[in-house]
Amino acid sequence: MQASRLEGPISWRITLLANLSDLRISDLGGTAALCPPFVNMTSFKTL
Repeated sequence: MQASRLEGPISWRITLLANLSDLRISDLGGTAALCPPFVNMTSFKTL
C-alpha cells in the first residue's frame, strides 16, 4: 500500500497478519507512538 496517507498509531491488530513478510513505514511525523510487539511474527523478511 503506497501513498495511503494513513495517520495515527499502528494498530496491534497488524500482529494478526501471520504471513506478513515485509513492512516499510516512512514519512513518520507527529508525536511518538508505541510500536506493536512483532515478536511472534516469524515470517518477517524486512522490517
